[in-house]
Amino acid sequence: MLNDLRYAVRMLGKSPLVTLAIVLTVALGIGANTAIFSVVNAVMLRPLPFEQPDRLVWVAERNDKLNLPTFAASVLNYLSWKEQQSTFSELGAVGFANFNLTGQGEPEQFTGGTLTPSLFHLVGIKPVLGRAFTEGEDRPGSARVAMIGEGLWRRRFGGDPSIIGRNLTLSGVDYTVVGIAPASLALLSNGDIWIPLPIQPSARSG
Repeated sequence: MLNDLRYAVRMLGKSPLVTLAIVLTVALGIGANTAIFSVVNAVMLRPLPFEQPDRLVWVAERNDKLNLPTFAASVLNYLSWKEQQSTFSELGAVGFANFNLTGQGEPEQFTGGTLTPSLFHLVGIKPVLGRAFTEGEDRPGSARVAMIGEGLWRRRFGGDPSIIGRNLTLSGVDYTVVGIAPASLALLSNGDIWIPLPIQPSARSG
């Protein structure tokens, strides 16, 4: 075996380009396996950090024309499901959003999302500080409120608890910070800033 190893090392030394290709291939394989294991470990092996995770179901549409097994549903479809379903005890929804934070140091862009007020209660997670969104805060004319992630809170605001109740200017609009979201929210909606998902039932009449 030692002779074989010595021979392999000599051959690799004589062909540096082949050696580089082999090393890169092995590195990519290790990286891909590590990433796959991280996802499998978080989703399948390690219990989800939610209350009664075995009772949670992810509901989505599909798009056969685009060959997509999961496809984002509209807010109106979500409202229709919520009214007509009799299988689930509660439904919540998550959307995607980008925010430009200004007026608090250097301007910075963040990813985040929109959440229905029912989501925190539905999955059984609690804010690190402050409160989650409440019913009615997703309706037109309600006060503009936001939650920020624990990582952003500690990095940009030094973990200052007085951030609760302060205003942040997000994409030119002022929002009041009502809570600090825990890291576990990232499994449902990755990002740093969240606002209530806008619900306008009157739009269904159009």
